Amino acid sequence: MLWRKKDFTVAEMEEMENTLRNSKLYLLKLSADDEDLSEKLGLKVEYVTNMADDNEAELIPIDDSNYYGLIRLRKELKKHKFAYIHEIIHYIFDVGYGNKVDECFFRKKKGKTNSHEEQRTSTALPK
Repeated sequence: MLWRKKDFTVAEMEEMENTLRNSKLYLLKLSADDEDLSEKLGLKVEYVTNMADDNEAELIPIDDSNYYGLIRLRKELKKHKFAYIHEIIHYIFDVGYGNKVDECFFRKKKGKTNSHEEQRTSTALPK
């Protein structure tokens, strides 16, 4: 079953809104429209052609001390801002601002997932 926004309770939606409102992204007045948002957060971004067939994006650890993590996206997603911002949300919510990424987060092609947590991340974007 794919989760949809309507599958969340009011309490879950309020919790997600409060989490975003209290996140470093919001408190530091960082915007999804910042061209250098990834740099401000200490994340390196790469657009690649070589990714597992069923993945379209990854947030993974990096061995570069200048960065907290690496966002890898399929090259054809460069024009889709959501693909980039989705991984930023994973970083803020799942890793925490200023923390090193120490596990891998993979997003399947076309955003299809059976994961309730993945759908929460997708829904947490500011409207």
